[in-house]
Amino acid sequence: ISRVDREDVAFGLIALFPTVIIPDEGGGTDTVEDAFGGVDGVESVDVDEVGRI
Repeated sequence: ISRVDREDVAFGLIALFPTVIIPDEGGGTDTVEDAFGGVDGVESVDVDEVGRI
């Protein structure tokens, strides 16, 4: 994780927007989505943007 932006949503909910850098090989974003989805209190995980460095 190279950076995390926060955005207040409503009723005390906070949206987190982490920037995650992973290697190109296999799996795409599934590994990252599964890791964040497994954290207690995380309701949903969406990938907003994918790019190459």
